[in-house]
Amino acid sequence: MIEKNYEQICNKINHIGIDFLEKSNVLENLVKELLINQLIIKIQIEDEKSNEILDEFIKNNRLEGDNKFEEFLIQNNLSKNVLHTKLIRSNKIKKFFLENFKSAAKEFFIKNKSSYDKVTYSLIRNSNFQLSKELYLQIEGKEENIYDLAAKYSEGDEKFSKGIIGPIPISQSHDIIRQKIFSCKEGELLEPFKIDNWWIIFKLEKLFQTVFSEQIELNLCRDLFEKSVLKTSMLIIKQIRFGSDSE
Repeated sequence: MIEKNYEQICNKINHIGIDFLEKSNVLENLVKELLINQLIIKIQIEDEKSNEILDEFIKNNRLEGDNKFEEFLIQNNLSKNVLHTKLIRSNKIKKFFLENFKSAAKEFFIKNKSSYDKVTYSLIRNSNFQLSKELYLQIEGKEENIYDLAAKYSEGDEKFSKGIIGPIPISQSHDIIRQKIFSCKEGELLEPFKIDNWWIIFKLEKLFQTVFSEQIELNLCRDLFEKSVLKTSMLIIKQIRFGSDSE
């Protein structure tokens, strides 16, 4: 999507001098900024919206009244026009990545939903199958609860939290645990099953399903955009270096 003709950017870099930029440790950032400028050049912001952008910034940062905004400008060595220009550019970048990465963001979310969904579960981890079976029967028969037994018999660190783990992203759980999470209901207690050298008594406490929200979409679009810009910037720098070496 972002990979286009880099000739204009390469010419600007070569004009400044690649050796100087590399020694100054600014080459990568300069290429990225030039690339972003090229990408957003056709993005239009209406005059009314442009004025709102500055007003929103002042309001969101609590800079109304008592010369707070003027003091902010002085402290940050900015003029009002420079700040306004920066805010408009940021808005154009946001508009660009939302327009161009929406579908990719939704696809990424669906593919990686287990990284967003969270779960809380309880377990007892023990190396003795017979003991695990007996503990399971005590819990199932309501003679004991999994929390007190976990604190007493679990051989993992979960014993210090009475067997309770989470909320954590589902993706952080063991593969077998993930399968159990998706195959049982909240509150369900499972018979001992084996993971490596352990017998596990498992109870699903709560499953937190994450909805694809505007904030998640915004974060994903921004992340995908930044990764794409970085990838393309590296290609441009490689092309500049190759051209410089071949002269």
